[in-house]
Amino acid sequence: MTGPIFKGNMDEIGTENVTVPSAFYKIIYRQDKSGNEKILAFLMPHKASSKPIYDYVTSVDEIEKQTGIDFFSQIPDHVENELEASNSSKGW
Repeated sequence: MTGPIFKGNMDEIGTENVTVPSAFYKIIYRQDKSGNEKILAFLMPHKASSKPIYDYVTSVDEIEKQTGIDFFSQIPDHVENELEASNSSKGW
């Protein structure tokens, strides 16, 4: 999943005054053949950067906090809570 985050004072562009997001998120979910689930989430400010992508790894909980979206509501709560709290890129 990928999407924008609108927060703070945001710029507008074009004649239609399109709001420019302050950041973007990317959430990657996978389940291996054994049924083990993993989540990798990124939160990237909308600005040029030379930092490695892994500097932007965050938890899904943080993205949910900033967007107000509950991304994995269909997963049982005990699994959802553990997956969404992870902010590790280990094993990816």
